[in-house]
Formats: sequence, structure tokens, C-alpha cells
Amino acid sequence: MSGEIWGCCQHANAICCPDGEHCCPHGSVCDMVHRSCKPAKSDEIPEIKESSHTLHLVSASAPARLNPNVNPSKAGWGKKIHKLSAKYLLAYSGIVCPDPLYECPANTTCCPSPDETWACCPIPQNCVKMSTNQYKPPDFLCSFLI
Repeated sequence: MSGEIWGCCQHANAICCPDGEHCCPHGSVCDMVHRSCKPAKSDEIPEIKESSHTLHLVSASAPARLNPNVNPSKAGWGKKIHKLSAKYLLAYSGIVCPDPLYECPANTTCCPSPDETWACCPIPQNCVKMSTNQYKPPDFLCSFLI
């Protein structure tokens, strides 16, 4: 994921490995020598019992589309819109990003992209933060690289 700021991991609340290309389940550590995930206590992380290999991060590069229900010219540059039409929310089966100007398909997660818009992670609610210097939206399920 060279040059990427965010990635997607198949584990919920995952940790990113220092190489920026792999991830491990929450509660484990990356063993970069053996390219595996080491559990703090192996009986606490059931996924690791089956397999101890690290998972590749998936690029969150598919851009989020503009929400057709929001008129950006009325929103004003840089302003967040907090109210969406109830009719739209009931009819839409996708995900509205934290900035309601953008949306992603169902079963994906909105991830911040380097150009200050949004990208769609193909794995639901598993956007992983690759840099501790970037903005983390509120109520967003992300894990920090330590």
C-alpha cells in the first residue's frame, strides 16, 4: 500500500503491520520476521488458531460517488451537511459517508482519501489508518498504526 494513507483489513478493529502492507487481528502483534500474527494469548484470538499468516491490506481506492440528494453549491465549500432527506435515507441501500456529500455502495466502508474526499473500502467497517498524522472522523471504526 505504498503511498496510501488508508487501507482495508479483513479483521474488525485490526492493527496495521509496520510494513504498511499487512494487518493482524485486534489483540495480536505483527511478527515481521516470520510474516505472521502473534497472539498476546493464543486462546483469546480464535482466528489465529486456524491461521497465523498476516493479511494483505486492500486499497481503498474506489472513489466514493457524490450523493445525488445533496446540492454542493447550497452546502458551501468546506461545510458539512448534517441533515439528509428522510425519504432519501429510506430509499438508499448504500452507505452515506461522514461527509454526506459522498456515498459508497452497501457492504463497504467510507474511508478518507488523500485528496480530502472519500474512498470506498470493499470490506464493511474495516478501514485501517496507516498514518498517525491524518484526521480521524468521529465514530469511525479505524485502528492506528502504533
